[in-house]
Amino acid sequence: MQAIKNGQASIAINAFTYNTRVVPVASYVAQLIPLPDSFTERFDILSVIRFANCLRHSDMFELHKYGGLKIRSISVSCTAALTRTALKTVTEWPEWVRQMQNAYNEFSSLDLLRKPGQTMLSQAPLCPKYWDSLPIALNLKNAYDGFPNSKYWSEGGAIINTKLLSMNKNRPIVPGCDFIMKSKGLQKFVYEQHMQCKFGLDFPIHLQARISDMFSPYLVEWEKINFFASLDACKAFHIGNSMKIIKTWLNGWHTSSRCQAVQPFPCLFGCHGAQDNLYH
Repeated sequence: MQAIKNGQASIAINAFTYNTRVVPVASYVAQLIPLPDSFTERFDILSVIRFANCLRHSDMFELHKYGGLKIRSISVSCTAALTRTALKTVTEWPEWVRQMQNAYNEFSSLDLLRKPGQTMLSQAPLCPKYWDSLPIALNLKNAYDGFPNSKYWSEGGAIINTKLLSMNKNRPIVPGCDFIMKSKGLQKFVYEQHMQCKFGLDFPIHLQARISDMFSPYLVEWEKINFFASLDACKAFHIGNSMKIIKTWLNGWHTSSRCQAVQPFPCLFGCHGAQDNLYH
């Protein structure tokens, strides 16, 4: 990511590098170990497309629908990779979980030897909190169950499990079963379902709000400017041109006044007494 930020390549090349180098490497690691909850990708994507902080997270993945760049989500790609691994690639994990449970039950019997007031093993979780991360077996089990305890992925996980069950004619989905092994594009299916569930906001509505804010206190007469027709027309342009139009509508240019320069530039169009400010 730092090389992309420091480079002077076009945003099309930045997006290509991000989609083909950054996302796959993260997804490869996440086949067994999920991303931490603290991970954020939003500002990295803004650096790739060279936008100011003017897009919601979901808007970044809608740009291609209006002639812009198509960006893949690292977080969703990693979640899809882990789910595919649990269902299709590493299917021995249920036995690993059983071994952990048997060991847990065996050592829990030592509770009888503990003094009153001491923490009993039977009261402790299967995986202690002081471990660096959950065991791989529990990561895979969590993905197979649809991430039931995750505030980010539980809804999408439940939808995916329901759809897979329906596609298998309501027969149980077992890791490595014939239905799963014969299914093509499983990771892509999981990715698309999570994307629809997690990023379902309406980009044109946000775009209209940004334009209205830019022209405030004047009112924008939307019915007279054919906004949606203009937005559809962007699809016919080159990606770079479409992104420049969208960037302007979003007020997403890095002007010297926005960057809080010590000495803001004058208006780049030569307006006397005006500053380098998109509102002007």
